[in-house]
Amino acid sequence: LEGLLLGGLLVLSLGAVDDRWGLGASPKLVVQIAAAAIAISFGYQIDHLTDPFSRQVWYFPTWVVWVVTTLWIVVVTNSINLMDGLDGLATGIAAIIAVTLTFIAWQGNHLAGVLVGVALVGALLGFLPYNFPPARIFVGDTGALFIGYSLSLLALEGYQRVTLLTFIVPLLALAVPLIDTLLSILRRVRRRSNIMKADRLHIHHRLLESEGSHRSAVLSLYFLTACFCVIAVSFTRLEGYAAVLFLGAVGLLTLRLLRNLGFFEVAPPAESARQASAEAEGDRN
Repeated sequence: LEGLLLGGLLVLSLGAVDDRWGLGASPKLVVQIAAAAIAISFGYQIDHLTDPFSRQVWYFPTWVVWVVTTLWIVVVTNSINLMDGLDGLATGIAAIIAVTLTFIAWQGNHLAGVLVGVALVGALLGFLPYNFPPARIFVGDTGALFIGYSLSLLALEGYQRVTLLTFIVPLLALAVPLIDTLLSILRRVRRRSNIMKADRLHIHHRLLESEGSHRSAVLSLYFLTACFCVIAVSFTRLEGYAAVLFLGAVGLLTLRLLRNLGFFEVAPPAESARQASAEAEGDRN
């Protein structure tokens, strides 16, 4: 709890300063790494993987623990911020994920994780009616970064308690924001643009274009997140070949979904007029 509170206070302060005055990517990254270091020093660590067949546990050397855990916390923290592109989207998705991670912590009899998770779920659900489209209040970077940081640590609570396919469970629970973050980085690298430069080609922008309304796009992503969370919970019970086959099926279905949304289309060297105007308009993320 001390690690969560201290690191969370640092991230919360970072978001407040960024919302008020605006910060560049570099100082934000430095503060997020510092917050991750605080969490790691208080015991939030990705320090092992478990073989799904033999249940043999492989432990990582200390330097790998620090690198991997820092990467996890920073990526998850920013992934929720990237999803904050439509009214109610980040709040609702975070609430669904928080419910899932709280349930996993409860399965592992981890009281502290359950209490933190319940508090986070209550805060998100209390906020959501005012943030759902058309929104009257917004989370801003202050809320989005803090929510992402809290979820990253809550996921590590569950990770420590799951004995099989340890790291797959939190990855699946957070699949929607993590996939969107990964695709954003790959898209900008492929187009040789700054990976920190915002665009309007996120998953929620694609769905908004196809669905035609904010509410439909947001509810569609709620449903998709809930599906991944149900799958994540099921992986706490699966073993051996059944778990591997199920994971393969989930991967294939995810690739099919992304293909239908047009994420694997090769962009032409010259940007289309629509994409150029969209980028000029900018993304508040």
